[in-house]
Amino acid sequence: MNTLINSNRIKSSYFNFIKYNNIEIFCPFITCKVVEKIIEKSANISRIITRWRLSDFQQGYADLELYNLCQENRINLYINPRVHLKATIRNRINVFVSSANLTNSGLNFVSEDSHNYELSSIINVNGIQDLIYFEKIVQDSIYVNEEVFKIIKKGVEDLENNIITEPEDVSFMADNAYYISQLPQSATPSLLYEYYNDSVEKYLREDYDCAIHDLSIYNVSEGLTYHKFKDELAESFFNHPFISGLIGEVKKDGYIYFGRVKLWIQNNCLDVPVPNRRELTENTQVLYKWIEELGEGKYEVDRPNHSQRIKIIN
Repeated sequence: MNTLINSNRIKSSYFNFIKYNNIEIFCPFITCKVVEKIIEKSANISRIITRWRLSDFQQGYADLELYNLCQENRINLYINPRVHLKATIRNRINVFVSSANLTNSGLNFVSEDSHNYELSSIINVNGIQDLIYFEKIVQDSIYVNEEVFKIIKKGVEDLENNIITEPEDVSFMADNAYYISQLPQSATPSLLYEYYNDSVEKYLREDYDCAIHDLSIYNVSEGLTYHKFKDELAESFFNHPFISGLIGEVKKDGYIYFGRVKLWIQNNCLDVPVPNRRELTENTQVLYKWIEELGEGKYEVDRPNHSQRIKIIN
């Protein structure tokens, strides 16, 4: 049975949990002073997903300096106004779940008579579906780059003039934003099914992480047979805006060569910095395999010259 952690022990329990470990943070209200302490204790924070509504800044629950702190420490920062959970994942094995936000009063950095009454527990990750849930939240969130940060900062500055317009600020960027992280990472759909079906006897951590990524982007129901899994995956994959945009390029001439695929990805993705051609080679190879395998005979990969191409089969 998991132990309940009350407010008197929350600070020590949380820092023991993260000590020298790799963590991911999901929390609506976060202050920089607390994150600085977390950085000191943990081995690495890979990403923080927080809420950042304008009203949060007005009420002191959010801090613009978090962006600079994340930049300095190579932490990926995401925002999602729907985030309400408070969870810290350790090494993708355990989760510290809590009612507490990562603030002074939440983690009991304040005096005994003014801290919040909170309750927490540490639970184990129970299979790949648990991690897919968290990954779906990330995929539904907005990555905070310089452009997004400027929009939010402008909104916070407007608060001083009593101009409160809760965005939709950055949500418009999600609709047409293509990122390399939206492309498939598992070597093949068949390998992805092995992880989905928990039939891998000795899994590789890299392949496991790729499977979590792909299953969160290309939404597939649980408990499917291979053929039904492949059908659902194909529908989700080809309907994804990034993939359908690329397929549109294939349809122009009936084929597209390897180098042109990489150029198209470079010209359409919003990653900063944009990956160079060499860095996109593996992504493109994986993409070719997925299109051919899930295309059910509609597409074929061949090499008429020195370069591979994907072509439509009449």
